[in-house]
Amino acid sequence: MSSNSPPRPQIPPGHGGPVKTPHANDVLSGRGGRINSHSGNVRFRELVDSLKREYLDPRTKKIEKARIAASIISNIRSLEPSGRFLKEDPHTGLWLEIGDERAWKKSGQALRESAPEIRAERQAQLQMMVGHASGAGLGAGISTGVDNVVVGGKKKAGRKSRGGADPPGPRHRPNPPERE
Repeated sequence: MSSNSPPRPQIPPGHGGPVKTPHANDVLSGRGGRINSHSGNVRFRELVDSLKREYLDPRTKKIEKARIAASIISNIRSLEPSGRFLKEDPHTGLWLEIGDERAWKKSGQALRESAPEIRAERQAQLQMMVGHASGAGLGAGISTGVDNVVVGGKKKAGRKSRGGADPPGPRHRPNPPERE
């Protein structure tokens, strides 16, 4: 695979046939406590959390994001016994492999979870660095365009405000530092 091409799916949906009982390395699709507490899902979330900041870094290119998502799938599938990505058939109660493409989508969605909060946190850190580097008060006029907003009775960080403020100025960001 060349460095400019996206990863290719290896495992098709339904691969390996129906599964009666998932094992500890399997990642289960679905909702609820039974799914969330399954050991394979816990490991999956730990992997996602370890790669989330790199994935959400504004310097990370789209092709690299695809590779990060695929690396999570590869990591799970390389466990012993091999981890599978399974979804329960509601009619039979058996579990079926969802395949690499849907597993990559699941991985990408998990990597984007909490993205506004993480980006707001990164922006706050940048502003602190700008404030310290340029002297007291010089970074005070910088605005991220992101406010804390109350939604449904809960405070949500990182939401764009929709009114009342002056329109944003021209969008200009200095070139990001080179990645190592």
